[in-house]
Amino acid sequence: MSINSNRLIARTLNTCSTNTMATIAEIKGQLGYAVLNLNTALDKDNQPTEWMRHWDNTNRIAVSLHKDTLAKIQSNPSMPNLATQLETKTGAQGDYTAVRIVAVAEAEVSL
Repeated sequence: MSINSNRLIARTLNTCSTNTMATIAEIKGQLGYAVLNLNTALDKDNQPTEWMRHWDNTNRIAVSLHKDTLAKIQSNPSMPNLATQLETKTGAQGDYTAVRIVAVAEAEVSL
């Protein structure tokens, strides 16, 4: 993936960052996916983890979410308190963009 492609992804995701809440449909739209094909992510020892991952090899993008978050989305697909976290990582085949979808809880206390 070129530097310009990474900048485009970062600009696109800025509208759906951890500062902005969204639904899963809105996040998928921002990422340009109609469907996230999720598989259980494996750790460095090839053991299954509690995370699910969609891998886009063409654009070198990994979209991940925790199985607990997935269960919440499945029970309420329109839940509005999702956000993304964006990071560039280096894998065996080179750099890729890692996108984590997280559920953001309201603060118990605000100062």
